[in-house]
Amino acid sequence: AMSAGPLQGRTVCVSTGISSTERSYEELCAEVRGLGARVSGTVHKGVDLVVATAEANRRNTQRIRKARKRGIPVVSLAFLEHCAVENKHLDPTGFALAGPAASQAAEQPRKVVSRKRARASEVEIKTVELGCCCACHDRGESSCAWCESHHVAACSASEEADESSGVGTDPGQIQRRSQKKAEEEEEEAEEKKRSGDGGPRKRQRQRQQKRKRKRPSRSRSIAA
Repeated sequence: AMSAGPLQGRTVCVSTGISSTERSYEELCAEVRGLGARVSGTVHKGVDLVVATAEANRRNTQRIRKARKRGIPVVSLAFLEHCAVENKHLDPTGFALAGPAASQAAEQPRKVVSRKRARASEVEIKTVELGCCCACHDRGESSCAWCESHHVAACSASEEADESSGVGTDPGQIQRRSQKKAEEEEEEAEEKKRSGDGGPRKRQRQRQQKRKRKRPSRSRSIAA
């Protein structure tokens, strides 16, 4: 049974680190029980305070981190000594251990950057102007209601290319080329029309005439 003491009814967690030179874990637990408190092996919401050695505070052990995260006071060994001398429960605020700079930095949320994002940030992004992508340019139309400025630039560029390649841009030459092309198209259309109207019928009459020549008449066969 727990003896009455200044820490009667309190639940205390002990943290000494890996190899404490001040007191061992068992010795510290026995001292806490001697003051009437109950020792807990884990930090939970029912724990009133955590007693830690200087080495445990320097190492920022898991129990200390959990206690600070939950707002549970972390006190030094002097808290137990003064409670035993005065035989009463003292305010743990005056014996609180300040966390090291490393622990404070660890408590702050760290921004985790994945490898893919890191590589993506190193990639240099270049913007390339592709011009207008309307379908009217594929059909070769000379006017575009959506990208008139692009057509003007394209026409000026084509004219510059024609001049540099030696192609004449004289209005008379352009008119003669267009007339010649129109005449060729007209002749081709007339030829197709002639072949479509009388060609098959003429060939059919020729085949019928050949058959008549090869077929012998009945009068000749009877006379023979």
